[in-house]
Amino acid sequence: MNIAVYFDLENITNFSLCELMRILDDNGKNNITVKIAVGNSASITNYREELKNQNFTIIEAPHIVKKKNRADIILSVIAYEDFFCHKPEIDQFVFIASDSDYTFIMDKLKRQGKIIWLVCKEDEKEKEYFRTCTNKIISIEEIKIKKTLDELKKWLQKQGFNESDFNHLINYFNNEWKNSEKLVFNYNEKKIKNLKVLLSKLTEEHFLDIKKEGKNSLYKIIAV
Repeated sequence: MNIAVYFDLENITNFSLCELMRILDDNGKNNITVKIAVGNSASITNYREELKNQNFTIIEAPHIVKKKNRADIILSVIAYEDFFCHKPEIDQFVFIASDSDYTFIMDKLKRQGKIIWLVCKEDEKEKEYFRTCTNKIISIEEIKIKKTLDELKKWLQKQGFNESDFNHLINYFNNEWKNSEKLVFNYNEKKIKNLKVLLSKLTEEHFLDIKKEGKNSLYKIIAV
């Protein structure tokens, strides 16, 4: 699949571009043919190293009035030009932004049968005007968690856990989010029937955050 990525640098902060590009690449299954980033000089500076490492084309868009630049217009026009002119043909368009001004171009491209992804802030994810013009919405917080999960998986493997143990643990967090005596892991051929030691270690390694609610210890995977 051929993918195009358009990044509004002033819309999104504290974001792992490298992790997103790894997700989009999907172990080499996809071809990212277009990489465009637009922003003012300050926002370009914040992401310069990642943009350079990911071979993005960078376009500076100075502010015209107060804090408003033309990044949304520039990226929308480029995306529409790419829809008509780019070879090979683009199958999927990915917009990294939290600006409702992008809904017009996303809707236009979706109506033409293109797959549209939006990467935005968590509080923007459920907005109806974004959901109706996209096929998938990912929050920057989810990308951070995905990176943490990958690091957690590597750490567990070093401790002797296998793939099924990792999936079991993640399923536990997704469905329970609290300590349980019922979950059993195989650890170096030994069964762990009590999660307290394991969860305590994961907290020490900064994969988890913990808080007390009454007698229960509640755990949540955190982005690091």
